[in-house]
Amino acid sequence: MRPTFHGKPPRRAQKAKKATSKRKTLAGRQVRELERKRAPQQKGPYQKELDRYQRVIDQQRFDKNKVVAIHKPFTAGMAKGKAHQMDALGNQVGLMATGGPTMIITAIRAFEGHPHDSQTIQPLLEPQESIVGQAPKELIDDRGGRGKRQIGETKLSMPGKALKRDTPYQKHKKRKKFRRRAAMEPLIGHLKTEHRLQENDRMGAPSPTMNASLAATGWHLKKFMEP
Repeated sequence: MRPTFHGKPPRRAQKAKKATSKRKTLAGRQVRELERKRAPQQKGPYQKELDRYQRVIDQQRFDKNKVVAIHKPFTAGMAKGKAHQMDALGNQVGLMATGGPTMIITAIRAFEGHPHDSQTIQPLLEPQESIVGQAPKELIDDRGGRGKRQIGETKLSMPGKALKRDTPYQKHKKRKKFRRRAAMEPLIGHLKTEHRLQENDRMGAPSPTMNASLAATGWHLKKFMEP
């Protein structure tokens, strides 16, 4: 196992490649032995796990929807593209918050896989409408949510080039509105560092959404205690 770690340097690359191939061989041998020796009454309950193990063995480097965690198959690999962190493992979380100074989180949900940002707006509007009683008239998003201008009664506003017919007052109003949306980034940072949104210690497919909801609850409790 140890030669497979840190296999990018040229001196260790060949040894790591051989060790990885050997590890796959041993894993395949174990899976075939389990399938061969299990009793007939054990075929049903454990078939799903054995299929997942075989999928891990057969998957290649550039395959899509790979299994990155055996004990948490709902975990996805996401490319971040940052210099200090090229990729990450986890679940994408979407949230909606009010634009006032208190920034109350009105909806939060974790998504399986890595859907496009425009596909995460509709699932967030539904729980907000059921909790608050009505959908927001306007939703401010960044450029990552391009694709739709309106969902139901909610208008989607995103930053872009100013229109020629806009007056200076309208330009200033739009600029101020889109700058207020930037306050979501510190909110996400606080949820990650102070309310344990960064790590999910719970098991099960619903655990990412449960963890996100508990982080939002901690944020609201903190806001209630402020003078």
